[in-house]
Amino acid sequence: MLTSHFQNKSSLAPKDWDFADGVILTAGAVIVAIISYLFIPAMPDDAYIYLRIAANIGSGQGWLYNVGELTNPATSPIYTIVLTVVGLVFGYSSAALAVSYGIPLYALVVAQYVAWRRDGRVEAIVITAGTAFGARLLQSFGMETSLLMALVSFTALAYQHNGDSFRTGVFAGLTALTRPEGIILMGLIGACHLMLRRQIAWRSALVTVAFLLSWVVISWLYFGTVVPHTAEVKSLQRRMSPWINEPDFFHAFILQSRWLIFTIPLVAIGLWLTVRRLFRNDTFPALCVGFGLVQVLGYQLMDAPGAYFWYFEPGDFATNLAIMMALVWFGALVRRRLSLPQTAYVGAMFLMIPFVKEMSFDPIKRFPPNEYRHSGEYKAVAAWLRANSQPADAFAATEIGYLGWYSKQPVLDINGLVHRRSLPGLRQRNLHWWWDEGERPRYVVVHRPPWDGEPGHTGTWPAQISAEFASQYHKVFEYEGMEVFERNSAS
Repeated sequence: MLTSHFQNKSSLAPKDWDFADGVILTAGAVIVAIISYLFIPAMPDDAYIYLRIAANIGSGQGWLYNVGELTNPATSPIYTIVLTVVGLVFGYSSAALAVSYGIPLYALVVAQYVAWRRDGRVEAIVITAGTAFGARLLQSFGMETSLLMALVSFTALAYQHNGDSFRTGVFAGLTALTRPEGIILMGLIGACHLMLRRQIAWRSALVTVAFLLSWVVISWLYFGTVVPHTAEVKSLQRRMSPWINEPDFFHAFILQSRWLIFTIPLVAIGLWLTVRRLFRNDTFPALCVGFGLVQVLGYQLMDAPGAYFWYFEPGDFATNLAIMMALVWFGALVRRRLSLPQTAYVGAMFLMIPFVKEMSFDPIKRFPPNEYRHSGEYKAVAAWLRANSQPADAFAATEIGYLGWYSKQPVLDINGLVHRRSLPGLRQRNLHWWWDEGERPRYVVVHRPPWDGEPGHTGTWPAQISAEFASQYHKVFEYEGMEVFERNSAS
């Protein structure tokens, strides 16, 4: 199998599709719905930062995190818009995050199934299952990750179907506005078009540039900058504790695998199949795989922090696709050599999926996953803050997603993700920048023992400043591994 597909526009027409394909896609929708329900407790902290921004937009407060503080703390403009619209329909809650992640996840299922259906129904199911339900993709539930990978897939599908066209440019532009690295995809399309057609993909490029320029103008006029503040801060984090102690991005990516001795050969076979299909004018796998691999290389060159696990997904998606292609190729080879009946072939392929996934870069460790770390504690602390605060009372914390959303209070983010005023201090690797500037929020939330950047942490807070904090604040609440300190009335 794994023959070249989508060689012309008519090849997208599902002429050989039947009722079974509808059943398969319906089953995919059911699976995504179940996942969307089960994964709500596992949503990462940053998802609730997006939710608070979207709720502020929906309520007319503006594109911001803290009301009255104009900063763009959202790396993904398109996901923020999607979440805002979903929240207007369903209400702003964790359910809105689940819907905003689940719909693109199902779109990814559809795109991958459609792309691989010409290779056979079984092959399409196997490859879709291996790519659309990767561990990192599911672990990133509530973030922009599923939207990014869905748009990458639809852009690749549009180019395979329409070539250099307005439609391809629209999808590529949306991809570039979903995450900054999305622009890589347009570069890959240009390279494929130049190599295979000896032409410049100017139609797609112009539309993509139009999307980007539109957002650049809006961002400049609204925020006074074209770069999301989160991107600026995260570019500095790699040189600060605790991120400075992490392995480099590529090393961390490789360390995801439990069985490198099997993972590397499987990926290599998949890459060989990808290149072979590319020279047969089948660009879909090349664009999907190429996007992930170039993203990993780019993040390594930029020395990106590896603490944000959703950063690994494009690379994981690419290697998962390569591994699944290798599995399908090997299965077809064995079937021909042994003359296996269809039922035996189908059974063997489905049984192989979990074993092959175990050899990938993102093996599934637990399903359904545990709750996000400290989420229960954050909710308890947030409830206490809300009950013991006036509307204007701010608190400082290092993780602000759950705390900020459930407390509804103004937040001082110690890591500076939502404050432009944090940049001078962060450039000096100073996580007590806010204390130095004389900011004294009513409350300070501290883990036990203190995390990097929190008062009392010996590596990031000098003893003199920690002593100042101890003299000006006193503990008023504790819950499991969390403590809340309140400013003394005289301070």
